[in-house]
Amino acid sequence: MKQYKTLIISFILILFLPIVSACTTKKDTYNSKKINITTTFFPMYEFTKAVAGKYANVSMIMPSNIEPHDFEPSAKNISQIYDSKIFVYDSKEMESWVDSAKKTIGKKTIFVEASKNISLHKEENHNDPHIWLDPILAKKEVINIKKAIIKIDPKHRNYYNKRTNSYLKKLDELNNKYIEMTKNAKHKTFITQHAAFSYLANQYHLTQKSLTSVNDTEEPSAKQLANIQNYMNKNNLHYIFVEEGLSNKVANTIKESTNAKLLTLNTLEQVSKKDIDNGATYLSLMTKNLNQLKKALN
Repeated sequence: MKQYKTLIISFILILFLPIVSACTTKKDTYNSKKINITTTFFPMYEFTKAVAGKYANVSMIMPSNIEPHDFEPSAKNISQIYDSKIFVYDSKEMESWVDSAKKTIGKKTIFVEASKNISLHKEENHNDPHIWLDPILAKKEVINIKKAIIKIDPKHRNYYNKRTNSYLKKLDELNNKYIEMTKNAKHKTFITQHAAFSYLANQYHLTQKSLTSVNDTEEPSAKQLANIQNYMNKNNLHYIFVEEGLSNKVANTIKESTNAKLLTLNTLEQVSKKDIDNGATYLSLMTKNLNQLKKALN
């Protein structure tokens, strides 16, 4: 199925890229004096903006109503990447269509894998792509993005370095808050609907138990629910973390089957435009996650 999707994407790119790109207007390219940088989803968008500042137009192609694992780029998306100087994505595990896009677009756009040189966790025969949920690994992604931007625009090196260092300090402050909260926590295990928090758990010496695997966001089976209920009863745990945007049906099934209290833990994969317009940032959402974890662990 994956190979079939890849072939379809390649066909769409070859067929429509020259047409769509030719239709791009000055309005579409924002301020032509700035570098156009396209990113995939919210954390990549946030990290890139933090580095690039006033010298780049930074945009994001993934809509908030589509799970990034399921996203396939349209001809318009590919045209936007083609018209950008830099394209930032997390990893080939997260954005599996990147190789097809890169092959078609060629060297015109610089493709930047933010997770470059970061070892991925293996979760049930799948590489876990959720690196950004660990503030320390997020720092490495920010640095990778900075290096790529400086390579394209070396004359503003000092500006990008200054902005990056400022943001890294904020990530250090976030990390220190997590260290302080988790070292004094009553419990060291938390239960999640979806196995997306292994990097965060590993960084702060916690254990993540999940209803479904890293690539499975569907409704858990009766067996999965029974197993997790037994584990919670045995270990005196009372909370299950579900994700933002989870359907009421799935949430109610989990709640009724386990007698658990539900809390939300945000993977930052699907942040709405409304939340962004209201000031949601990587730092604010990760702080909210910290406060939710504090409730469950204490």
